[in-house]
Amino acid sequence: MPIIEDPNNPDAPFQCDSAPILLYLDAKYPQSSISLFPSSSSGQRQSVIDMCLRLDSELGLYTRRLAYVQLFNEKMSVISILLGEKFRWAYNPNDIRSRLISPFVACFMIARYRLHRIDEEHIREKTERILLEIVDRLRTHDYLIGEQFSAADLTFCSLVKPAMHVSYFHDDPRFQVIFDYHEQIRQNKIYAPSTDEQETLEFKIPSSSYNEQQPREAFNDQRITNNQSIWSMVTFLVRYLCHLYFTIPGQAAHLK
Repeated sequence: MPIIEDPNNPDAPFQCDSAPILLYLDAKYPQSSISLFPSSSSGQRQSVIDMCLRLDSELGLYTRRLAYVQLFNEKMSVISILLGEKFRWAYNPNDIRSRLISPFVACFMIARYRLHRIDEEHIREKTERILLEIVDRLRTHDYLIGEQFSAADLTFCSLVKPAMHVSYFHDDPRFQVIFDYHEQIRQNKIYAPSTDEQETLEFKIPSSSYNEQQPREAFNDQRITNNQSIWSMVTFLVRYLCHLYFTIPGQAAHLK
């Protein structure tokens, strides 16, 4: 989950989740960049907010689960990168240590995101319905809401990218308009590109009109695993290792 802290507002809580962060920056620093939200007078501002929250609550959760299943089925050792902050070898998926630790990391991810149930919960079909809605919109419009780039386009392009690597969607010509749109948005230099060598933008002109009330939050589907004994941990690992090697391949086949 993305989190930011505003150095100009030390008494305010951390801003969490993508839509609330974008709304906070848009309201707090209205002159710092091109606005991602239409003005309230246009009548489209709430539509953009609702679209962002819906995409975060549905499409983002679905594509994440589909991408992990695809990843585990193709090259599971890549998941070791999650341990990269503690172990340098974890950045190399071909390292023997990455290959050994990855199945155990995968167990926790299968449990946390219910990756063994994407077929039963019709995640592919739910993703397909959302994408077809977007296809209908993009056949006659350049952007999701209104006639200019907004937070809805930014949110959609970031969340749909994992689905572009799932063969079921990538190989289906019905979704080509989405991939073309994604590439078009990526190529449009609406904001100047940034690199680690460039000076980081510092927001220095906060607006006094910002309302501290938090917007409605997106739904989060993550589950917390709680293994309080050695025996419960052993049974947990046995159960989800079985899912990893026997259930996940079947789930991946459902995506082809």
